[in-house]
Amino acid sequence: MLLSPRLDTLEEIFIYLERRVNESFSSEISEQYKPSSNLDSFSLPFISCDSSLLESFEVNPDPKIRDQIFLSGGKLRFFFHPEIEEFYAQSGFLGIGNGRGQVNVSPTSSSRTVLTRDLMPNFMIKTDIRKKIGDNIRKIKKEHVDHSLKISRELGDISLPEYMGYLPESIGVVYYRESLETGFIIREIIPRPLSYRTRGIIPFFSLFSRDAFHPEDPLLLDQLIERMCKKKGREFDVFLDKILAPYLNTWAYLVLERGLIPEIHAQNALLELDEEGEATRIICRDLQDFFVDLERRQKKGLNTDFQKNIAGRTNKAYLVEGKPIKDEESRKQISLSFTYDYRIGRALDLFYLAMSRYPSCTKEKFTGAAKEIWRTNFNGTDIFPKRAYFPSKDHPNLEEELYFTEKLPEYR
Repeated sequence: MLLSPRLDTLEEIFIYLERRVNESFSSEISEQYKPSSNLDSFSLPFISCDSSLLESFEVNPDPKIRDQIFLSGGKLRFFFHPEIEEFYAQSGFLGIGNGRGQVNVSPTSSSRTVLTRDLMPNFMIKTDIRKKIGDNIRKIKKEHVDHSLKISRELGDISLPEYMGYLPESIGVVYYRESLETGFIIREIIPRPLSYRTRGIIPFFSLFSRDAFHPEDPLLLDQLIERMCKKKGREFDVFLDKILAPYLNTWAYLVLERGLIPEIHAQNALLELDEEGEATRIICRDLQDFFVDLERRQKKGLNTDFQKNIAGRTNKAYLVEGKPIKDEESRKQISLSFTYDYRIGRALDLFYLAMSRYPSCTKEKFTGAAKEIWRTNFNGTDIFPKRAYFPSKDHPNLEEELYFTEKLPEYR
């Protein structure tokens, strides 16, 4: 994709990048609903229900988006993915509705999250899909909705550093009866804190991925660097100032100041651009993937009313080189390393490969810059283990067990 005025709305830029400038990953869902599908869009069904039959949650939603969910007469639209319709029908869930409809949507990179295409304004819907996407089966229960909206509320209530923002998850709806628990989450596409400078958001994976339709086009990262760099030979300095430092500082701020550990890997991190094509902020999305360090939050005098994604606590078994790890503090350190050394580290590896075409970016310089940012933030803390922890490829059962191998840290 070439950065040009031809894609001049945020939604068009975003959905094209999500679907066409992206490295695909495994998914059990039908081809027609994947981001790689040749179809531009599909129909996402909904049922209209009495709101008394559902439990809903709100955190400062855009009123125009709220009006698409909450209808007059105490009715509420419950959106669901076509892939789960048969399961819903068998469970009797669809019988609670007294009206049906559909909206036109396109899949985003995660497949189960879709973007509406014909509404004003458009928004994303994160659906319960009950199928494996990537490493895990994707469900939405009340605990997921509660967690996402608590994170969204916190990010909206504080003064964030100027280099970061987030996509708000502002509405969640849950149905819970007998053996069935299911729901959906509304994610808005306009980053907050609101900024008059926003022109578009680019998923990190699109910065270093080839356009499936135009593989001859230069990488988006190259195009941005060329646009922002005013003097030849300073390409790495621009990358460091506009992308690398804000990215790592965003993660460090949330970990150290808020006791939140976000998985802002290449899918969950986005780069915000202004109308001139200048990088302005790092945008976080998928707030369900934020983990919580209760001990740090307590020391900071912050709210500890979280029940899900507590760092160090999980029903999954932790094994390092085959040895079970049961100590909560050790598990917390391992998960912190996994998030930074592996999740974020993979994005850094790909950034380096893309930037290595510039003589100003050597491996030593790139790695040294990342280490210096880490030291500036984390020197004097003891929250990281000495070793780095990566998932073992020999044990793919991530639903129940997490197998780790130890390595030397590369970016700290």
